[in-house]
Amino acid sequence: MFGHFKAVEFINLIEDLPIAPGRRAHLDRCSQCYATWKSMEAAHREVAESEQEVIEPDWTEFRSAVRDALLSRSAKRASVVRRWTGWPIRPVMAWTISAVMVVGVSAGALLWHQNTALSSRSGDTIQQPAVVQSSEDSGIETEMTVWSQTSIFEELSQLETTEEDNLRTILMEVDPGASEQ
Repeated sequence: MFGHFKAVEFINLIEDLPIAPGRRAHLDRCSQCYATWKSMEAAHREVAESEQEVIEPDWTEFRSAVRDALLSRSAKRASVVRRWTGWPIRPVMAWTISAVMVVGVSAGALLWHQNTALSSRSGDTIQQPAVVQSSEDSGIETEMTVWSQTSIFEELSQLETTEEDNLRTILMEVDPGASEQ
């Protein structure tokens, strides 16, 4: 501890705390340290004697304000992190949903097409409806149920033009008077 006094040593002198005898000897010999000590002691006395009371800050309010500021910073930081991590996920999810939709629609269309192709192949052999004798006991409901069980109308609606022409010629040979009606 050679040289001039440090600030801590001046505070110890002002508060009348003990200091080392060698440092006390330095203070007696050094006019610069002695002048600094006396000026600081006078300033300390003036502050201590002042009648103005220093208002003690509300430390609970200060702590809560600091805590709120820190929490808001962490919340902002967390939202920024979520925003950046959430961004790459959105396009990936959109592409995944699009791919699933394309595959699903394609598979559905393929299965539907295969189902209609199978039903049209099974329709090559036309099943004849059971002949119902019209009598007083059988009503119109019975005839409707028999004809609704056949798919003749569906098959007729799916005929191509050449098949339509062939069917028309067959029907004309059976009943030549049908074209007049």
